Amino acid sequence: MSTPTTMVHPHGPGRVPSLTPGRPGSVMLLATGAHGAQALARMDPWLEAFQDDCGVELDHGRTILYALSSTEGLANLYPFEGLGTPDAESARRLDAILTGGAWKVRGEDPEAWAAQCRQALEQAPAGTLCTVWDVFPRP
Repeated sequence: MSTPTTMVHPHGPGRVPSLTPGRPGSVMLLATGAHGAQALARMDPWLEAFQDDCGVELDHGRTILYALSSTEGLANLYPFEGLGTPDAESARRLDAILTGGAWKVRGEDPEAWAAQCRQALEQAPAGTLCTVWDVFPRP
């Protein structure tokens, strides 16, 4: 079961090896226990913490919300299985995931990362809000 993100002090992941200067990246945040504007407000401190503590300098002014959805059914829409498929490619574009107040970051194994992405969506409690943010490391 996922812990509401408000129960843990917002913090960044420390280092995200897949984020490189000059190349855009993406981060997925899952928020439980809130809906709509309240859920987005709960994510703000986490997004700020990510931007301040991800291992590279980001252009904060360019960070933008890319996607917003309830998590119900997302794992089925994006099974993240099979290298070279569009679903696995979606997982490869994510550099970090926040779920239950803990950060997961993409490593060297694309199949393992795709499995973590799917697991985060599958294990999210009903009513969890999923956002994907595009971030821009400075060159």
